[in-house]
Amino acid sequence: MIEINWKDNLRIAWFGNFLTGASISLVVPFMPIFVENLGVGSDQAAFYAGLAISVSAISAALFCGTFLSYLGHPC
Repeated sequence: MIEINWKDNLRIAWFGNFLTGASISLVVPFMPIFVENLGVGSDQAAFYAGLAISVSAISAALFCGTFLSYLGHPC
């Protein structure tokens, strides 16, 4: 049986988490511009950009919570 090195797993998970946070912080400032290109007025672009980010975060949290509960892990 192969022994799993938890330190290597931690390094890979940390690096993936870092890249995810960095990519989100690079995209979020430009979200209102993307929303304006979809045809939303400039006065409401920031609202809809924030709404899109919030809905995706809430849905991810609900999905992950439901999935972890299904697997039997405590939240």
